[in-house]
Amino acid sequence: MAGIGIVGGLGVGATVHYYEKITAACKALGVVPDLAIVHADVDYGQGLVRAGKLDELADYLLVLIERLRKAGATSAVLPAVTPHICLRQLAPRASLPLLSIVVPTAAELRSRGLRKVALFGTTFTMEGGLWGLLKDVEIV
Repeated sequence: MAGIGIVGGLGVGATVHYYEKITAACKALGVVPDLAIVHADVDYGQGLVRAGKLDELADYLLVLIERLRKAGATSAVLPAVTPHICLRQLAPRASLPLLSIVVPTAAELRSRGLRKVALFGTTFTMEGGLWGLLKDVEIV
């Protein structure tokens, strides 16, 4: 199994959710997950988002992703949705492939034929409408 790196802390609840789901799925398959988790400072990250400093947020996350790579991760995930605000700045520079919540969400919405959905989360996530990452879906 490939090593998964989780950038936690920006949504502790989301990190715990990912951790629980990954370990349960692996247990059901009879494998032991290979995970590494780094903890980001939510206050610092949210401050960068509030200030519109998306390049700095990406730089901050890049350091954490590099720590995951050095720990043996072969891909990384941001369980919190709000940090995806800098995905365009982050993804091309990340030392690991990023597993994005947006890709499976978009696929599921398409499979269900949904064109308008409600989004619950931080103010940045709700008002940002996932920053154009979900194509052909109206977010309210």
